[in-house]
Amino acid sequence: MDQLPRVLCERWSFDNVVLMGDAAATAHFSIGSGSKLALESAIALANVLHSEPTMAEAFARYEEERRFEVLRLQSAARNSTEWFEQVERYLDLDPVQFNYSLLTRSQRISHENLRVRDPQWLESAERWFQTQAGNPGSARAPMFAPYQLRGMTLTNRVVVSPWRSTRPLTAARPIGTSAITPNVPRAVQGWCTPK
Repeated sequence: MDQLPRVLCERWSFDNVVLMGDAAATAHFSIGSGSKLALESAIALANVLHSEPTMAEAFARYEEERRFEVLRLQSAARNSTEWFEQVERYLDLDPVQFNYSLLTRSQRISHENLRVRDPQWLESAERWFQTQAGNPGSARAPMFAPYQLRGMTLTNRVVVSPWRSTRPLTAARPIGTSAITPNVPRAVQGWCTPK
């Protein structure tokens, strides 16, 4: 349960008053972006005040331009908040897995973004994960590690709905049929075969 309320104002301006930073929208402190968000909003507001003919139009454009970025950041902050509020779930993890979870908690840092930031650390984490999954010596992404469930071993952890990945969402499909694209290998389409 979120201990800090999320604030997002329906309107960010009234007459000659405009809101920015935490007055317009809050972001949980665990992602460390509140000041960054306020400064970026101040820059955006200064730019539109110089480019729009009226203050009302400038305020409307400022809000339109910044609202998506604020919502994106608030979403990341919500993910981070939930992680910290449920940190007990992660305390017994191996330090490698704990660090990976902590670094990717907000979903602003992806697996591949970790590779850009610290390729050596990520390779060691991939090797650790593969070893834990029974595939020592490999440094592939965790999604390509074997997965064991009772007596069944799958070659990877990729599960993709072939129907959703190959057809538009609006297309009608009879129940019980599959959508296999001839030019896409079955493994890419999401089929995992037991060893």
